Amino acid sequence: MQLGLCVLPPDLGAAAELAATADRAGLGWFGMCDSPYLYVDVHQAMLRAAQSSRRMRVGSFVTNPVTRHWSVQAAGFRGLQEEAGARAFLGIGPGDSAVHSVGLKPARIAALAEYVERVRAHAGDELEVMVAAGGPKGVAAAAAYADHVVLGQGVAPEALELLRAAAVEGAERAGRSAPPRLWLFLILQLAEDADGVEAARADVRSPVVSYSRQALDHTFDGKAVPEHLQAPLRELYTGFSFEDYSRAGASANARLLASAGDGEIEPFLFDRFAVVDTPERVAERLHEIELASGVAGVFMSIVSSDPKRLVELLGERLIPRLTELEAEAR
Repeated sequence: MQLGLCVLPPDLGAAAELAATADRAGLGWFGMCDSPYLYVDVHQAMLRAAQSSRRMRVGSFVTNPVTRHWSVQAAGFRGLQEEAGARAFLGIGPGDSAVHSVGLKPARIAALAEYVERVRAHAGDELEVMVAAGGPKGVAAAAAYADHVVLGQGVAPEALELLRAAAVEGAERAGRSAPPRLWLFLILQLAEDADGVEAARADVRSPVVSYSRQALDHTFDGKAVPEHLQAPLRELYTGFSFEDYSRAGASANARLLASAGDGEIEPFLFDRFAVVDTPERVAERLHEIELASGVAGVFMSIVSSDPKRLVELLGERLIPRLTELEAEAR
């Protein structure tokens, strides 16, 4: 299983330090979130990450077609490819916090496809493209042109089957011989030991709400959400704060989750959208997900009070244990 990290860079120094740490840990993919209202400029951060690493893939995870003109995006990726070569990748979606925070709306499916085509035409066809898509229509459209598609419904088996079928259908409709490589996206947090797991969960309540809102808020159709949880989820998302989009620790969104749905909402969202435990237990969970879903990899968002230590634990304990489990399964 390939592993990628989605990093929210508060400054360029942190972006470079986390990239160097992740590269030493043996991580395969390193993506910088593009949300300029909340974080440092993604193209500067990607360049620093590329300069601070030697092996892993470096790119955006994710940028959007709304806040950056395609010509500006293409120029930025030409610069990244000059530094990183074939390690560079374009991770893109219709837009979420980056567009909502400045009063704009996410791109339509057709606009996203046209945007990617223009960027590729001016940045080079060799630039690999990874599209994050939440629903069947978005996945089917992305399967026509993307190299990788990240399925944005967590690990719910029913929803994954629907999205996988959409990817196959979209690729066939476009005349492709096979669908693109499929990935999952999850929120990651690691605890040093079992006693720290509850604190680790508390640290990522806001990111879990943020990701689930992006995946579920528009419609519950085909998303395997129990009917009795739909009303409390709507209420939760009505109070959602973009200012606290992915803030670690205490926040308005974390407080909303703690009180939502008579205590049923939090375990539902964590089971579906997050992996939070000791590194060894998370490795076992990821291996289970790999066997059950057959995806190529998992991109994991690291929103943490101590992101450097989280990435160190990834390299020291999670990746070695996952490697052991995969070797045993062969």
